[in-house]
Amino acid sequence: MTDSRKVKFNDEFDFKLFLNITKKSLKYIIAFAILLFTAVFVYLRYTQPVYEAACIVQINTDDKAEKLFDNKTYYEDDIYRKIEIMRSPVFMQRVVSQLPLGVSVFAKGNILNFELYDDVPFEIKYEIIDSTFYGVPLLIDVHDTDFVISEINGAKTDTRFRFHEPVSLPQVNFVFTPLHSDTRAFFNSNRNKQFIIRFNNLKDIAAQYSQQVNIAVINDVAKTIRISLKDFNPRKAADIVNCVAKEFAAFEVEYQKNSSTSILEFIDSQLGQVEENLDETKDSLQQTSSPAIDSTLDRTALQSRLFELDNLISVNASEVESLEVFYKVFSSVNADIITLLPLISGIESQVYLSPYLQ
Repeated sequence: MTDSRKVKFNDEFDFKLFLNITKKSLKYIIAFAILLFTAVFVYLRYTQPVYEAACIVQINTDDKAEKLFDNKTYYEDDIYRKIEIMRSPVFMQRVVSQLPLGVSVFAKGNILNFELYDDVPFEIKYEIIDSTFYGVPLLIDVHDTDFVISEINGAKTDTRFRFHEPVSLPQVNFVFTPLHSDTRAFFNSNRNKQFIIRFNNLKDIAAQYSQQVNIAVINDVAKTIRISLKDFNPRKAADIVNCVAKEFAAFEVEYQKNSSTSILEFIDSQLGQVEENLDETKDSLQQTSSPAIDSTLDRTALQSRLFELDNLISVNASEVESLEVFYKVFSSVNADIITLLPLISGIESQVYLSPYLQ
């Protein structure tokens, strides 16, 4: 025989059963909650916050040189070309050279180390001897009146020095200077603290930030881009982003200046060529034409001169006509002085003919 009994499941919520299970598992629930709270607290307490700095820049794509020399479709790809320029390590090296990134100083903590960036209480002047020493950490302890280099790249050492005292190591030479020229105040506020110092190669820093700086197009029509950077130090991130925008503006000025210089050089060359062509044309005209006309004369002066010549011709013609009439009358037999004098009256020859009529 087969057992045909069916198992019945209770699909209704049983609060008493739930309460009973909860009482039996309460210690596990409390332990899990404490463990979760501890993990969250440790994560938030001992994890450095990441800050993001961003700015929006509008790119000018008006390239006068390309407009003059060639009809390229620079409206479409010019903004992306300039973005690639900003992302390049060569351009980023111009940015990092404007910021205090040659030396990184960290305040050593029990678990985390915090970069001081521009809040370092002393100034460091250094000279790298061995290029392989870039990025190597130095642990420096602050005592009552001096400093001690306790570790170099994890290796124990004991090198003491004071402010304004040069430190010579096989890899680097450096000297510390108090920021406010008050050594007592510095040691009182930083006694028993530890600093980690790392000398940086600006080329490596530029290559690093060229990958970390994010540049994205916001609006193709308005030619606007967004420059952003995430870093553990908020002021450092803000300074790098602002310096990228500022250095790009300076780069744009240089680029437009070079563009204008190219236009001026092109115009100067064309003007010189036109002047040469004009000189050649003038020489050829002077050689082929009979009388050379002075092109420098004023047109108004020429017209006045022609008008004077016309008047002179008219006066002379009138006087010649009067003299011909006088000659005919004078040659006749019946000529007398009373008849001849009116004929020469008012003409220039009257002065010469009058004595002969007296």
